[in-house]
Amino acid sequence: MFRYLLIASCLLFAAAESHEVVAEQKRTAAQWIRLLESPDRRVRLASAYSLGEMGEDAAPAVEALVRTLDSNDNELREFALEALGKIGGRASSAVLAIYALQTHV
Repeated sequence: MFRYLLIASCLLFAAAESHEVVAEQKRTAAQWIRLLESPDRRVRLASAYSLGEMGEDAAPAVEALVRTLDSNDNELREFALEALGKIGGRASSAVLAIYALQTHV
């Protein structure tokens, strides 16, 4: 069991590293928001990650990130939730509401 957890942790770390490389491309929040709709999964993940790295500057992305939470992609949902938490403000309220809904299901 521990072996599988270690492998999963390494894979998540590698995925985050690849998103950091893509995220180094300087884009505006509006550009990253459009890329959340990309047919390429890697681009969607990089977009959610990058919006989170922008922090409060990505506030216009809150609605798009909340819509992303409907995705069937667990990793994309995780990145979107993390981004919402990093954006703060009303995004933090959305994260808390989603967490409350999930814990009462």
